[in-house]
Amino acid sequence: MFPHAHFMAAILGAIFGYKYGYINFYDILLTGILAVIIDFDHYLLFFLKYGILNPVTFLNKMAEISVTYSENDRSFIHRKIGMLIIFPIIGTVFLLSTRIGFILFVAYGTHMLLDHLHKFNKTFSGSKIVNIYGMKIAWDIREELLFVIMTGISIYMLL
Repeated sequence: MFPHAHFMAAILGAIFGYKYGYINFYDILLTGILAVIIDFDHYLLFFLKYGILNPVTFLNKMAEISVTYSENDRSFIHRKIGMLIIFPIIGTVFLLSTRIGFILFVAYGTHMLLDHLHKFNKTFSGSKIVNIYGMKIAWDIREELLFVIMTGISIYMLL
């Protein structure tokens, strides 16, 4: 999924925490930002694999990977083993600090849900590569519609 979809899914989940008093209003934004930062591991893995730091080359490769999807292009935190390690750590943090634990759970949980959505529903597995200003971007109208729906629900819940 795209960064803005990860951001909005985390925002939507965080609003529930806000409504029930687990987090404050500013933590909603923090949760969304953390959900996007989780994908930094893709850049790190790309650097370790190819030794290239150029962000345009990275984005072009990520566009190709998102269309040809391979489990080998994910770091451990995006795989089942990573979830088996990270969720108990988040659970422990939740016991120590409900607020921080909730933020981490929503950021990581919504990120993993969206990343693995295509495995359960083929509707979200049809990205196409488009060229925008010399960069390859994987784009899918269905993911954009999901983003719009999540944005609308989030705005409605905050009113």
